[in-house]
Amino acid sequence: MSITAATKTLSKKEKDAFLKELLGKDYVTSGNNLPLLNKLIDYIGTVDTTLSLAELIPIANGILRSSTILSTVASGATVVSIFMFPISSMLNIINAYQTEHKMYAFRAIAYTFTSWVITNQ
Repeated sequence: MSITAATKTLSKKEKDAFLKELLGKDYVTSGNNLPLLNKLIDYIGTVDTTLSLAELIPIANGILRSSTILSTVASGATVVSIFMFPISSMLNIINAYQTEHKMYAFRAIAYTFTSWVITNQ
């Protein structure tokens, strides 16, 4: 009789919830500095890129030029994106330097979880 393990792909939120449940709420992994700022910068970059690409389509360009709100949002997103690019780059560099620490932290979590499972069988 063959027993196979079922595999389930977990989302990032499910993984974080599982690790918090297993290791407690105070576990810290490196390589994820200022996640809210990173999300904000990504959102602004997406808005800037989308509105810049919309300017290439004649119909969308006419709509952007006729709407004061969309024109202001496009200009503001471009200016903010210019100033946020160096901050985003520095955060990415810092996170990249901490990849090794993150890898060892996850290995430690895996070894801890494995030994916990073996001792609780």
